[in-house]
Amino acid sequence: MLGELKPGTVITEEGIAHMFQRHVVSVKRAVQRGELPPPCRLFGANVWTAGALIRYIEARLDQAAQEAARDAQRMQNLSPVPHSSRRS
Repeated sequence: MLGELKPGTVITEEGIAHMFQRHVVSVKRAVQRGELPPPCRLFGANVWTAGALIRYIEARLDQAAQEAARDAQRMQNLSPVPHSSRRS
């Protein structure tokens, strides 16, 4: 649903809550945890644009992929014997 919106579409907290089937308080908590970017105040309401949300989520996905690759490399480096040369 988020990906179907034009990048400049303004979305309220209520809109995000509805979109993700969550309560508005859950949206506020997601912001506090860094799962969503900080909102902008507009006419007294917290809002985002669809593009800002998508960019933020994509950046978090890229970061998670980089962390997973680093973890995999660390695990490989911790292995005492290469898998291919282990004897049974």
